[in-house]
Amino acid sequence: MAAFRDPRSRLVAIYVGLVALFYAIHALPGGMTYRGGAGEAVLWIVVDVILIAYIAKGSRVATAIPLVLNVFFLATYVTFGLGPDGIRMVDAVPLLVVAAQSIVLVLLLRRGRAVPSSRAAPAG
Repeated sequence: MAAFRDPRSRLVAIYVGLVALFYAIHALPGGMTYRGGAGEAVLWIVVDVILIAYIAKGSRVATAIPLVLNVFFLATYVTFGLGPDGIRMVDAVPLLVVAAQSIVLVLLLRRGRAVPSSRAAPAG
């Protein structure tokens, strides 16, 4: 577990878990669906995997891309998806997961790149 001692690594791991949770919610019966079917879902999974790889390497651009997409997703839902009864319970959990993803992404952007240790290497 030495890999998760760095706070940035922990945030990346949390983000990966939240992304996986979001896809798991999609897979549940009655969950959100993609208009393009399974092909579109696979496309977004591949895009997320690539972005996560760059986020893990410290790319601020790769961190900002899903943050912007999440903000647009949340704004679009609030603008066009709310029914007369407000947020449906079936939509509440995915929206909370996307909001949590956004918070983690903001924390990653604030933390910046992983800084190498400034301690001298042990002699030997």
